Amino acid sequence: MAEGVIIDRATESDLPALVELFALLAEQHEDYHASFALRPDWRLRAAGHVRERLLAFDSLVSVARRGREVVGLVTAVLREPMLFAQSPRGLVENLMVRPSCRRGGIGRRLLEAAVVWCEARGAVVVEATVAAGNSEAAAFWRACGFEPVTTSMTRACRQGTDRG
Repeated sequence: MAEGVIIDRATESDLPALVELFALLAEQHEDYHASFALRPDWRLRAAGHVRERLLAFDSLVSVARRGREVVGLVTAVLREPMLFAQSPRGLVENLMVRPSCRRGGIGRRLLEAAVVWCEARGAVVVEATVAAGNSEAAAFWRACGFEPVTTSMTRACRQGTDRG
């Protein structure tokens, strides 16, 4: 599956394909929890976010290309937690491979590009988050040497309350 696939930095011209990959990622997450429901303006916000990441010196946006088609993406940033010795930390924000292109090593290659980028900038560890219901993704991350460290918990807030 990864034959003929090239991993390289994304460019502004990749923006439509990146937004489409974010659409696949977002639609998949809607099934995991109500907190992943999409905003009406999500496409515009996704395009703005990716554009910011493309221009920022402290972030990475890479794509997997098969010919002219963008079949995967990874975004990563560096974080500097205030208290912890294992800093700075790389954070893989997003990793997505088109469903028809999965299970061929593209995700691992994208992840490796992000890890190399983080390490080159001094990261001591690399983190990622996985939706609780996404067992396929959790298995992928474990197979790539990641282990659970924290559990994120959410609680819906009452709508329309005075926060005085």
